Amino acid sequence: MNLEKIALTSAGATLQPFLGIGNFYQSYYVSGTATLTSNISFTSNISEQGGSYIIWWDADITLGTFSVTIEGQPINQDSLNQGGIFTTYYNGTTWIVNYTANGKDLPQEYRGVNNVAVPSGGGTLTLIAGINKQYQRFSSSAVTLTSNYTVNASATAVKDGTIFVLDFSGGITNNGNTVTAFGVIIPDAQALAGGMAVIATFDATVNVWRAITINKPVTLSTLSNQAALTVVGNATNASAAPTAIAIPTNGQLLKRKANALVAGLIEAENFDASILPATFVRIPLTNAQLLTGFSIGGKIADAAGAGTMIVPIKAQLRIVFGSAAFTGNLNFFIGHTSASNSIMRQVGGLGAASTLMFDFSPTTGTINTSQLIENSSLNWGIETGNPSAGTGTSAVLYVQYQTVLL
Repeated sequence: MNLEKIALTSAGATLQPFLGIGNFYQSYYVSGTATLTSNISFTSNISEQGGSYIIWWDADITLGTFSVTIEGQPINQDSLNQGGIFTTYYNGTTWIVNYTANGKDLPQEYRGVNNVAVPSGGGTLTLIAGINKQYQRFSSSAVTLTSNYTVNASATAVKDGTIFVLDFSGGITNNGNTVTAFGVIIPDAQALAGGMAVIATFDATVNVWRAITINKPVTLSTLSNQAALTVVGNATNASAAPTAIAIPTNGQLLKRKANALVAGLIEAENFDASILPATFVRIPLTNAQLLTGFSIGGKIADAAGAGTMIVPIKAQLRIVFGSAAFTGNLNFFIGHTSASNSIMRQVGGLGAASTLMFDFSPTTGTINTSQLIENSSLNWGIETGNPSAGTGTSAVLYVQYQTVLL
């Protein structure tokens, strides 16, 4: 048999496999295990049309920074770590070099592109390295799934670093089902719009495929439909998949409350403890309440606790006239429980004989420390004594106040 055996070493080699018709070996058996410190070159000095030879490759060569070339064509690392056959042929112009893996040392990557038509019925596609092409493009022809669709690969006899690229080019309507590639769930929007790829590499250390994803920027137009009046987020205090958080009522805001994201109205807890919000209250007063305004009065705001004080900012009184005006004691006041002086007064408005609105003014006269009292409720009342007469007349008291820290 016309065969020459070549044992490669790290020192590399320069070989002349073709020396002219009738003066060369038809095949070469190449063996050896080494990490190169120099190049290996199979280069024929004579080129005659029809010249050809075969290299039976059974070596395990690591390139490092060096190279292996056959008739000027660089050979990839993955072809040098497994058994295979290089066939060469001179066509009169150039040497043609082809490579075929022998299948003994799966995988290496089978370069090329394979178009996959995703079946509507879903199912599982199991790829085999070295047999299935490295680049798998999942077609953009429209399909609506009726079941889950899964893509994975065999882990049997696969070399470290082997790669599959899965290109999802769109057209898949998940229809409540799931598309999974190497353990990665393809979002509904990307399955339909396309532009997402999964890159799977084999980790021989733990004998598993590892996957990462790349995709085009997600725009609003590529998001799937979302429930009305919701925002996307994680409402819990732990890592979790995003969900739609509803804001069901007008005026509500999204806020954190009790370690959760909820929709609700602004509350005192939304503010810094040293900056308390102003509060506005509307207090309707009946004819009977007005007639006992001195002896009973009423409450505007409860005491807020030690170290706090309630300060009225602005107040107004609207008299809704009935059939008879009040007489006698007609002055309204706003003040704290057991204070010697009121804080604000409205003089005479209670005696109005028509429907009118009156403003309160700060109390005049001597101001002493008993006007604003810590941890005391804010009240309304009528000065001096109860009014008399007044039939069918009611009122509305409007007060804006703020609780402050002492």
